[in-house]
Amino acid sequence: MFLIPALLQAQVSVFRPKIGVPAFPLTNGTFDAEIEAAPGLASNGWSALLLNDLRSWTCSVERVDYGAYVYCNSTNGYRMILRVPPDAPPEVLHLLVSHTSAGSDTNRHCVKILPAYETNFYVLHYADPQVETVNATAANGAGGSHGSVQAMTWAAPAYSLMNPRFMFNTGDEVENGVAGMYPNYLAAIDTIGAPLLITRGNNDAQGSLADWKRDIGPPTYSITMGSFYICMKDYGANESLSWFTNDYARSFTNTAITFRLFGQHFISGGSFYAPLAGQYPDLMLVGHNHTFATLLSSPFYILSSGPGWDYGAVGIFEFHKNGSGWVCSNKTVHGTSNKLQVYGDWGQPCRVTNTFQYANNGSVFTNTTWITNSLAYDFWDGRVRFLMRKADAGYTVSGGDKVAEYDYSATNTAVLVKVRIARNARTTVTVSPTVADTEPPALTILWPTNGAAYRTRSSNVLVAGTATDAGGITSVVYSMAGAGSASGQATTGRVELVAAGATWKYRDDGSDQGTAWQVTTFDDSAWASGTAELGYGDGDEATTNSFGPDPANRYITTYYRHAFETAEAGVFTNALEVSLKRDDGIVLYVDGTEAYRNNMPSGAVGYTTLATGTVSGAGESTWWLASLPAGSLTGGSHVIAVEIHQANPTSSDISFALSLGTDLGSTWLITNLTFATGTSLVSVVARDAAGHAATQTVSVIVTDDVDDDGMNDDWEQYYFGAGGAEPDGNFDGDPFSNLQEYIAGTDPTNSLSIFRLEMAAGSIQPVLQFLARTNRLYTLWFKTNLLEAGNWQVLSNDVEGVDGTLTIQDPAGDSNRFYRIHTEMR
Repeated sequence: MFLIPALLQAQVSVFRPKIGVPAFPLTNGTFDAEIEAAPGLASNGWSALLLNDLRSWTCSVERVDYGAYVYCNSTNGYRMILRVPPDAPPEVLHLLVSHTSAGSDTNRHCVKILPAYETNFYVLHYADPQVETVNATAANGAGGSHGSVQAMTWAAPAYSLMNPRFMFNTGDEVENGVAGMYPNYLAAIDTIGAPLLITRGNNDAQGSLADWKRDIGPPTYSITMGSFYICMKDYGANESLSWFTNDYARSFTNTAITFRLFGQHFISGGSFYAPLAGQYPDLMLVGHNHTFATLLSSPFYILSSGPGWDYGAVGIFEFHKNGSGWVCSNKTVHGTSNKLQVYGDWGQPCRVTNTFQYANNGSVFTNTTWITNSLAYDFWDGRVRFLMRKADAGYTVSGGDKVAEYDYSATNTAVLVKVRIARNARTTVTVSPTVADTEPPALTILWPTNGAAYRTRSSNVLVAGTATDAGGITSVVYSMAGAGSASGQATTGRVELVAAGATWKYRDDGSDQGTAWQVTTFDDSAWASGTAELGYGDGDEATTNSFGPDPANRYITTYYRHAFETAEAGVFTNALEVSLKRDDGIVLYVDGTEAYRNNMPSGAVGYTTLATGTVSGAGESTWWLASLPAGSLTGGSHVIAVEIHQANPTSSDISFALSLGTDLGSTWLITNLTFATGTSLVSVVARDAAGHAATQTVSVIVTDDVDDDGMNDDWEQYYFGAGGAEPDGNFDGDPFSNLQEYIAGTDPTNSLSIFRLEMAAGSIQPVLQFLARTNRLYTLWFKTNLLEAGNWQVLSNDVEGVDGTLTIQDPAGDSNRFYRIHTEMR
């Protein structure tokens, strides 16, 4: 899956480049894009992005022209000249082209940036994968009588590590051109980390040419990389034959071209393009006969390979610069040392494979990969990509050469490495921070402040801070001692605020909800709830919504709400990332404010407003990416509200799912600590990649009297509200202060509420009773004569209080006595 930025759904189609006819621009160079769209679109409305699975790069639009520029100059459309941004990596990238008034289109796996054309390279001839089944039915990868998708996925990791400049697919991609098998085939080749040049064979020609052009690209084409010319000829004499004949002939009048690589499926008969004398290619590669063979050596070489499903069989061809020309050094040994079978029975072992010391997911600052090559061949231009935590001074590579380094989040960096993968050997590559780290991390605790006091009922306290280091932070751990004890790992990196499978409240009854439903205070208790994905009509929904009683007049709008909590706003220093699926249109609100809309018209939106366009095909499963500014969320409670709109009342489906997250950057969080009453010490230790550690400690006090005025905070809030009261105040005007009333357990707002000692009626011996409170001590004194001098005597001392009536019996029941009671806080 790859994420594409939010743009208007459109009637724009990128005809070329495509997955089977890629573009090969140089770093900071230009390439052409052929666009099918209505005439008259403003030239300044176009834009283009290059994307991989991690991030995107913006191309500059150098020029846009309209005319017969599409499909070998046979169809009117737009030709865009796009300049590659200088920081885009030499990887296989997706291309997204959009226009402000006409929408957008994305082609996957269709642009490969090269540092230079005139350098040595190799290619893999991948002939006749001929997919017949999804799963292999034989150990070598065959499916039925021919190939399988599984064989392609077994081979893809090896091809990716080998890193040919391109794969050369000479047709018969799918057995009998079965339309239903092409999506599986395309998904499989999309996993190969190399671009593919593809044409049709006789099996593919049994399918739809229009579908082929839509999904794979024109089957007849040429590509020029400096002095190296490549052409692919479709099976049979088709609509591009005249163009091809002229284009191929023109390559011989271009004195800058010194090598011609020719690809087609057949080698003889009416489907074979026979070059004329004086127009012989330097090398022709073909398929169809399912064998590695030299079919012709003079006046030029014609070589066949395959089938690709037989243990991932490919022919490797090396091209070396020889002065101003090129030499294919191994075409004369074809079928021997240049025949590679890249996996064993049932895909195991993969004969060129790698493992990482740590998960290659951006969580560490130093990582090592071991590449095992059990083939008798040196792949001197291999590639491997490391996903790392971001190091302030960048990364250094040992065992290879760094060819690209780029950030893909606030705290993550990708490092692309060129490596010589030696034959029958294990190659080790390590990526580590550039700067020698001699200092411990810089560690701070931002929340809470040292010695901060919290009420007992607020004993779940966020502890958060920052940790930075030139060599990168590897861990942040904590321990708590004192009134409570705990230990664990602090949260770092990416955090999910709303999960992709979260539970949403929804309203799917076709009603007009106006705007009140968008705000946090809206009461959605009567709404139904269900987990995402929500919608109907596609079969992949976790929760099925209603479209109403009439399939020909379905509800236009369905409403969704999700509530969530966040920590203090200062925690989120990076942008919040929203990824979502929508079919058809969407408007999204955060706490009542619109934050995003996609495939919807501008202006006010009502419950009958139609989406701008119908979403179909890959668009129904695409996750779109948007971002919210770092300050979008304060600490506390929040609501995301979403309305999904149909493009028309007869549309067969709707879809909605959303996730919200952010990268904490240098911030760490401890959110699961529960503090006991008393004083606790929380120690936080941050360690860096070099093993250095830094420690910070914060004291947290949990008490029922945060302002230390002798009165319980809950008691103050109960009688006086959030502002509390002063201990020497006297709200009810009786003889007692607020503090005395608190100790006595009386109502400070009622002058008739007093601390009273009473004699229980009906007892033979005196039984005294009073209203007591917990956390108090009570002492009962007596005297026999109030007029006599002398001290009061203790009857009961330091009696523990309870919430309720407390009774004390005087055993001397035959004498007259006077009593008084004293209370104090325990």
